[in-house]
Amino acid sequence: MENKITTTAQQELFNKLDDREAILGFVKKEADDKAERALAKKAFFRKERIELTGGGHTSIEEEQEAYKKFIAENEYDYDPQYREYIPTFNKLMGWSEEITRRFSKPKVAPDTINQCIYDRFGKGFLNYVGVKNKFVKHSMRRRTKHYKLLNHEGIMKLAGFIEDAVGLMNKSKNYYEFRMKHSELFGTHFQPELFKEYI
Repeated sequence: MENKITTTAQQELFNKLDDREAILGFVKKEADDKAERALAKKAFFRKERIELTGGGHTSIEEEQEAYKKFIAENEYDYDPQYREYIPTFNKLMGWSEEITRRFSKPKVAPDTINQCIYDRFGKGFLNYVGVKNKFVKHSMRRRTKHYKLLNHEGIMKLAGFIEDAVGLMNKSKNYYEFRMKHSELFGTHFQPELFKEYI
């Protein structure tokens, strides 16, 4: 199917072009111009100022630069980071031994780690790390643990976030109380209706 010529100027130019090389050159220039416009638009969008609900301002570019300071150039072979968190969370949830032994826990488990731990680095941090830690093909598992991509500053912050969560879980009677306390103290938004089967 032939491409339709959308402008008179393009039609006139094609009428003048009688050799394949010239036509290919024209098509390449059109594609390059379009790509350049798209890149310029993307760069503008990344720098565009966004007003925060608290009254401050930021941009996608600034947020990503902030996240970079916690990411290592190479993957680190850190010791497991959730040794205390996982059994404390299992106890808070009142899960049976069968559930606690499973590698794949109910969705509330990874969701809580993401919202109460990783979101404290910044709301877009998890997406930023996810780009570097893609899912293994034909699998719902990541290539590695997110924390192995953190640098030393990042891993220290992570340890603090985990310690905060474990401390609050130990002081809470149930999941709802834990999330409400965590939200009040650290601004990690909690929507109870999304977790109603656990509260």
